[in-house]
Parts: sequence; structure tokens; C-alpha cells
Amino acid sequence: DYFDKFKNDLEQNLNKYDYVICVSINRVKSKQIQDIRKFLRDKADILIERRSLINYYLKYELEYLYKNWGFLIKNIKGNLGMIFTNEDPRDINKILNKFYLASPAFVGNISSKNIKIKKGIKPLSPSQTPFFQALGIETRISKGSIDIIDNILFVKKNEMFSVSHVVLLNKLGIKPFRYGMKIVNIFKKKCKIDIKYLKIDN
Repeated sequence: DYFDKFKNDLEQNLNKYDYVICVSINRVKSKQIQDIRKFLRDKADILIERRSLINYYLKYELEYLYKNWGFLIKNIKGNLGMIFTNEDPRDINKILNKFYLASPAFVGNISSKNIKIKKGIKPLSPSQTPFFQALGIETRISKGSIDIIDNILFVKKNEMFSVSHVVLLNKLGIKPFRYGMKIVNIFKKKCKIDIKYLKIDN
């Protein structure tokens, strides 16, 4: 059944591979995970499961692995994906970065960066002018479309997205967020590797 398969996969991967790379899967779509799995097929295996289940198997059914990998439990928080590999984690990180997808903002999100809107003609009808006026954005009509006169800082870093923010960004086709598998921990047998390792050039 499912649990037996997970146990067997966990055991096989911990015996086969040197590295366990924990990745955040917040807002990652199932299609992204499938695509990453396909791309890493000959380089790594991916398991996504609850921390409590991993804890149970390491403690009670795969005790012989606990000596080398028991410390995983203390360092894993929440429900994460686990990538098992013998490849350099920096190479895995480069691959994961290729699969990030842009995502629109939602009301209540907190902006992780300053979001600017560039001046120029936008593919919007002049009938949208009152909306821009309500936001204090100066426009004119050029070639039958709205022309934003100046570059503007529309959303500041750490500012919460309002309804108006989201509506305008969607109208302009701006997707300020990027979601993908983000490495949060790297482990090798009996040790934890500093995440700063990913920034060291190969």
C-alpha cells in the first residue's frame, strides 16, 4: 500500500544517496513538481510527505538508519519536499531555479520587494482613465491607449497588497511573485551544510 511504498522509498533513498536537500513547496503547483521530477530523473529522487511520517519510520521501522539520519527530524519544520541526490547541491539549486513560475499578487499578500510601473503606452482603453486618476497616476491618451507619463513606485517592499494594487497589476499583466522549490536545508550523513554553500561558485 501507500505507506509501505513510502517506507521502501525512504529507506532506499537514504541508503543510496549522500545528500538530502529539503525544499519549501509553498504555492508550488503539482505540474511544477512533475516537471522537476522528470528533469531530475537520472540525478535525484523526490519525496514529499509529512514530517510526522518521516519521523515515525526513522524512529520505529528504520532504526538502523536513525544513527546517520535521525538529526533530520530536529531540523525539518512543516511539510517539505525532500530531494535525495549524489549531485552537488549547487547544481540541483540551479536546476530548481529554472522551474520557478511567475504568479499574480493577491489581496493581503505582503510585497517582498519594491514594485515599479514603467512609464509608457499600455494596452488599456482610455475608458480606464478614471481608475488611474483615483490612484493618483498621471496618464494621457496616446494612439488610442493609456500612456503613463512617469515611472512610479507602485507598491513598496513589506507593504500589503490592496484591492487597487491587485486590480491594476492584473490589468497590466504584472506578476510580481515567483514560486518554486526553494532549498531551505542541506544535509549530508551526520551533518548539516550551511545554506550559504549554494552561493559559492562551482
